[in-house]
Amino acid sequence: MKFVTPLNEATRKQLYTIYHDDVSFKRRLRAHAVLLSDRRYSIDQLADIFDADRDTVSIWLTNWEEHAYDGLSDAARPGRPRRTSAQEDAMILRTVDTHPQQSRTALSALKKKRLL
Repeated sequence: MKFVTPLNEATRKQLYTIYHDDVSFKRRLRAHAVLLSDRRYSIDQLADIFDADRDTVSIWLTNWEEHAYDGLSDAARPGRPRRTSAQEDAMILRTVDTHPQQSRTALSALKKKRLL
């Protein structure tokens, strides 16, 4: 049977905070799995609870043991660099919100601002 190393109270509280408040669904899910493993739920039980493959759950627990909180996050994925900055994304959203029913008007405004 594979379980996480017993957690101290501070770690348990931090994992509960992640489980309840984190914006990433996957981080919340993995934090919950670690908390349940600490309570001695088996990998098969966790796989049933999270409707995940047992190997996937095992990887979650291994990542926790090896990387702690960083192990709860997804690894960076390769891909094309972003074309817009966060500031430009906010401007795009404001423009689209200004013209929600007029996509051509929004597109024209964004092209004038050279964002598309």
